[in-house]
Amino acid sequence: MTQEQDKFEMEGKVTELIPGGGYVVVLKNGFRITTHLGGKLVKNSIKLNLNDLVTVEISKYDVTKGIIIYRGKKPVYTPYPTNTNNKPRPNNNYKKR
Repeated sequence: MTQEQDKFEMEGKVTELIPGGGYVVVLKNGFRITTHLGGKLVKNSIKLNLNDLVTVEISKYDVTKGIIIYRGKKPVYTPYPTNTNNKPRPNNNYKKR
């Protein structure tokens, strides 16, 4: 078997930060694994925070440990509710005298 056949990738979310550069990731199927950053993420000094979406590479021989190989993009946060009825918002930027 080649080395690529011994590994598989899954997506998950960072739930805990472990001292020494470790992370606890909850996968989409509900499993919790301990991980660390992969080579390109360390080389480019990519930082992770809680609730970041990540892609983890897991060995089939030890499924409790993995390597984070990709940090996903965070969902776009809109601070104001979207305008659903397509009416323009009132302009309250006038000065009161």
